Amino acid sequence: MSTSSAASWPRPSNARLAQLSEARNLITSALAVKDEALAASRDAFAQADAAVARAERAEAEAASTRGRLDQVREERESAREEALVLTGRLATVTSERDNAAAEVARERSYAEQRVTNVKDSLEQQLT
Repeated sequence: MSTSSAASWPRPSNARLAQLSEARNLITSALAVKDEALAASRDAFAQADAAVARAERAEAEAASTRGRLDQVREERESAREEALVLTGRLATVTSERDNAAAEVARERSYAEQRVTNVKDSLEQQLT
């Protein structure tokens, strides 16, 4: 545009200048609000990202805890099975001990009877 055509434009009125100034103020305010909204949006995204990271960590910890729980359950089941085997062995050993004690009692009784018989036989021979 040439200077001569700009000079041919009519000069805006004071009311029009006031309207333009008001419009500029509104645009400046709108831009400030937009900048605040963008900053709030960035903060919200950052908070959401932090929440997602916390949730992912919590989920990983829960999975780890579930894995440890499964491992402990397997160990408990293994210990339970071993306890059953040991209980069976204990019952067997206890039965063998009781049988041995009964056999010892029978042998003792038999030996005492033999001692008594030999004693009686010797007494009869001496008399």
